Amino acid sequence: MKIKAKEKLKERDLSLLDLSGTDFRGADLRGANLLSTNLTGANLEGANLSGAYLGSAILERTNLTETDLTGAYLGRHSLKGREGRPVVLINANLSGALLDSANLNSANLKMAKLMGASLRVADLTGANLHMASLMGADLSGATLNLANLSRVNLQMARLMGASLRVADLPASDMVGADLSGSDLQGARLMSANLSLSIFTAANLHKADLSFASLDRSNLALTDLSGSIIRKASLRGVNLNGADMAGADLSGSDLSGGGFSGLSDLRRVNFVGARLVGVILTEANLVGANVRSVDLTGANTTDVIYEDARLDIQDLLKQSGLYARLLRHI
Repeated sequence: MKIKAKEKLKERDLSLLDLSGTDFRGADLRGANLLSTNLTGANLEGANLSGAYLGSAILERTNLTETDLTGAYLGRHSLKGREGRPVVLINANLSGALLDSANLNSANLKMAKLMGASLRVADLTGANLHMASLMGADLSGATLNLANLSRVNLQMARLMGASLRVADLPASDMVGADLSGSDLQGARLMSANLSLSIFTAANLHKADLSFASLDRSNLALTDLSGSIIRKASLRGVNLNGADMAGADLSGSDLSGGGFSGLSDLRRVNFVGARLVGVILTEANLVGANVRSVDLTGANTTDVIYEDARLDIQDLLKQSGLYARLLRHI
């Protein structure tokens, strides 16, 4: 069966057909059934496939640039571009699309619209998602190692258990996102907006969060050891039980936050930081640098200060509370 791209294809049953190499530029394929359809080398640039079903469709070397895939089903696909190169989905609309377990390794999704899309356990290793919109998307268990997520919109997105090792997320908007249990080791999050986000038990070892906003985020039990968090805003953040050994928090504002629950703050650089009203009960500050720190109203009960670099008299004057100094842990 031959198909002409200009035919009325809305809600047509095109399943099981061989449409390889077909020019569908600008075609209306809304709600079409493309189950197991061979679209190898087809040109779908600017086509409208919103609500279409593409389960088991062959999309190798298919041109999906600026294609509207709103609400389309593309689950478990391995998308490859021409000559085996990464698939190009620049500015494509995949809002609400079902892409669970899809293989989008190294895909170009620059400025793509993926609002509310389901990408659970999808492989986005090395993908380019620069300025893409993933607001409310589900990326639980997804792999985004080495991905470019600069200036991406991940507001209210679900990234529980996702892997974003050494991913680039500068200036990204992740307000209200859930990254509990995720792996962001070595990730770059400079100037990112992470306010109200959940990072419980996440791995942020050696991540760079300089100038980021983490106001009222939950970082309890998070591994922030060796991380760089210079001049960041962490007002009202929950850091109870977090491992921040060797982290650099110089110049950051942690006012109203909490480090209780035996938080590990060994060797942390707090120089010039604001810890106004912070709860430091039983925190371990061994070897930490807390010079020029504003601890006005902070609760330093039973804090361990051995070998810490600080002015004890000034500390006690600011906090107004008893600090127990131990020579040995």
